[in-house]
Amino acid sequence: MPLRLGDYADGGWFFIARCGACGREAILEPADILARTEAGKVHRGMLLSDLEALLRCRDCRAKKASLEATARIRKQAFVGGMV
Repeated sequence: MPLRLGDYADGGWFFIARCGACGREAILEPADILARTEAGKVHRGMLLSDLEALLRCRDCRAKKASLEATARIRKQAFVGGMV
């Protein structure tokens, strides 16, 4: 079952958006996407493919974006000598 936009926001993921026309890259936070959009256009139940269709490049204005979801890696502290 694919993750939805709300799942990415709750799980601490981020997206790398790439423009297929000019190659520009940007980092997008799912929580910011949900907070900044108009009501009804973007919602927590959207798939990434649905969201890609709404994105437009800031440089060339093309609508050829692709999103790559990336999980934040939480490093564990090293405790030396403890078992």
